[in-house]
Amino acid sequence: MKAFGMLFLIFVYLFVSIGKELFAYQVMIGGGGLPNNVTGYYADSNFNNFLEGFLACFIVMVNDGWSTIFFTHAKAADYPIKAYIYFILLLLLGQFFVFNLFVAILLRHFEADSVEKQKKEDEDEVRKATGK
Repeated sequence: MKAFGMLFLIFVYLFVSIGKELFAYQVMIGGGGLPNNVTGYYADSNFNNFLEGFLACFIVMVNDGWSTIFFTHAKAADYPIKAYIYFILLLLLGQFFVFNLFVAILLRHFEADSVEKQKKEDEDEVRKATGK
């Protein structure tokens, strides 16, 4: 589990750093939810600092309200294609790669538990057979 945690943190750190490079202090919203980089306010989920970027990446990876973050950044970015590429990669890699890694680790632990259980049962059978 420690390896999974470390890989997850490295993965998120990488995407937060890329997100900060692409979108830091660029996503401002004015009246009506439209982008306004002059008199607007910063979006709730942004990449202006590491903590907010981590939260935005986590929201996208768990698929909870990611579309709002995506569309806000795509509308406010100077080149929307970079938002499309960034968020599609984050969705695909974050949801599939990290989820599959997590499932593989869980299966390995279950397999190790079943091997230990089988060894115990074999030892019990040997004890019964030998009368000890």
